[in-house]
Amino acid sequence: MCVDYPDLNKHCPKDPFGLPRIDQVVDSTAGCALLSFLDCYSGYHQISLATEDQEKTTSITPFGAYCYTSMPFGLKNAGATYQRAIQACLADHWGERVEAYIDDVVIKTKNEEDFIDDLRKVFNSLRKFRWKLNPTKCVFGVPAGQLLGFVVSNRGIEANPEKIKAILRIHPPRSHKDAQRLTGCMAALSRFISWLGERGMPFYKLLRKVDRFQWTTEAQEALDALKKFLTSPPVLKSPDRATADSPAEDLLLYISCMTHMVSTALVVERPDGQHTVPRQHPVYFISEVLSPSKIRYA
Repeated sequence: MCVDYPDLNKHCPKDPFGLPRIDQVVDSTAGCALLSFLDCYSGYHQISLATEDQEKTTSITPFGAYCYTSMPFGLKNAGATYQRAIQACLADHWGERVEAYIDDVVIKTKNEEDFIDDLRKVFNSLRKFRWKLNPTKCVFGVPAGQLLGFVVSNRGIEANPEKIKAILRIHPPRSHKDAQRLTGCMAALSRFISWLGERGMPFYKLLRKVDRFQWTTEAQEALDALKKFLTSPPVLKSPDRATADSPAEDLLLYISCMTHMVSTALVVERPDGQHTVPRQHPVYFISEVLSPSKIRYA
């Protein structure tokens, strides 16, 4: 249950505690041999409210007025408070064997022989802080799983199949709103689509024609090409971080500049299981369509 607290949130100062960057959490999790996904039982409710603040959460019901004794959903700083608490609990393992984004907690085991040891260490920290897990929603020792809208595995980072299906099933837009929905689906997969600005340019042109929308042959060809590309999307790699035994992995940046867009591809060079000669693997694709005000001609 989530209670709406507009007046209470209005008068509460903003908690400046920052949440982790989703792309960094995903990058740090990919490439591990085994993953364990944890679900904290009624996570927010495991954090107690200060006694003097409990009455501020009071809500009126047909059976009387009640207040929360633990942190409810709907508070302005609930997410930041939860993130601070879970990071304090798992501080000894943060980044090394655990990543967490609010209530999405994953134990990452780089080598299979360390699996039980990783679980034991994390569970000892959870027990010390009295965190309770929901065993029916926890998954242990899997080679791949969904995390924050991505599929992470030992292979790397893959796009969410549901997001891909949303584009593969889409029909040619008949209105300006349909075209906006299409570009929104593309934006959700932007990290995996090379030359996104070029591929989506016919759609962006249609968005400018609000009063006289008409689906064109050029746009249909672009949609067909996009669907064909997404039938076999790339698997992205995460760069290796520097350790005591090895330096950080070198990254290569390819930049393509045109008068109306800039596209970049971040790649890493490493051998894979089938080839001993180093090959280039994509890490990230970025593309930005420039508005006329951002274009300067020499």
